[in-house]
Amino acid sequence: MWTLSAPDRDGLRRNIRAQAVHLARRDEADLAALCYTSNKIKASLPHRFAVPADSLGGLLETMRAAVRDPATLDALTGGGHPRVRYGLVLPGIDAWPTGAPIGVSEAPGGFLDYLNEATTEFRVVEDCLDLYDDRVEDAGGVRGAALFCVEYALGRALYALDLNPAFLAGNGVGAAAAACLTGALTLNDASARFVGLPRLDPERAPRVPLLSAADGTGTGRWLTPDGPRTAPPEDVGHLVRVGPSGRFARRVEDAMRAHGPPARVVTVAADAGRDLLALVAALFREGFEVKWEAAYSREHRTLRGLAPYAFARTGHPHERGTT
Repeated sequence: MWTLSAPDRDGLRRNIRAQAVHLARRDEADLAALCYTSNKIKASLPHRFAVPADSLGGLLETMRAAVRDPATLDALTGGGHPRVRYGLVLPGIDAWPTGAPIGVSEAPGGFLDYLNEATTEFRVVEDCLDLYDDRVEDAGGVRGAALFCVEYALGRALYALDLNPAFLAGNGVGAAAAACLTGALTLNDASARFVGLPRLDPERAPRVPLLSAADGTGTGRWLTPDGPRTAPPEDVGHLVRVGPSGRFARRVEDAMRAHGPPARVVTVAADAGRDLLALVAALFREGFEVKWEAAYSREHRTLRGLAPYAFARTGHPHERGTT
């Protein structure tokens, strides 16, 4: 993940241009260390640029396009909005159209470790994670179990990156995943009673507000650490939705609009691993702080020299040499 920031939009554009000139002189082998340095050394100023980087050439192409084209720059930057809280919406299997696969490529925050934890508990083999196909019969609710594992792993990875949601909302399979992520249900309980999704115990309060279709009420109550309530949490500026916009997801969005300004919706759709990278980039642009140590927990990274910020009088020591 390549990240940059600046005090204003023009400074950010000049910074992107300066770093692109510097990166053009580096080797592909340095890409991981350069991205790590951009995350760790550069200050998180209000105007932010973030993009997943699969290759040095692709990163340079994106950065040059952002410098040339204001629309591209706008798409890849954010202004660090003050309402930096988000809700995580986990729909059920009914929201996924037939033939829509969910990929599980490598992702930050220990995503694959959490995925392995869930698939082991549910006895779901890796090949089942792509069974969103109309040619495959869903024997024993395998698709639902696979979706639960992916949603659970994605949520755990977000927590590991310190991108903690202000609330979770879940329907069907997503209700079980959301309940596990909030502490209202254990992973063992979810797997043991998965065929008939368990109703949540109102005496077992979630750590954060939870809207669940499995709370046994059918009234859309929010279960909170302080007891049930009918209104969603306040001051939440973003919604992160896993999968297409089904009826449950639209219900949550409508509830947010009814109690405040419309929330910005970010979608994780086709490949949970790849899209998690894009999601982290989107949240960073909007002002969320990321625990980068967790993003690189599976790899050893070193710092590499970067160009000084284009608007700064002096650079950081790591910006003038290689460690």
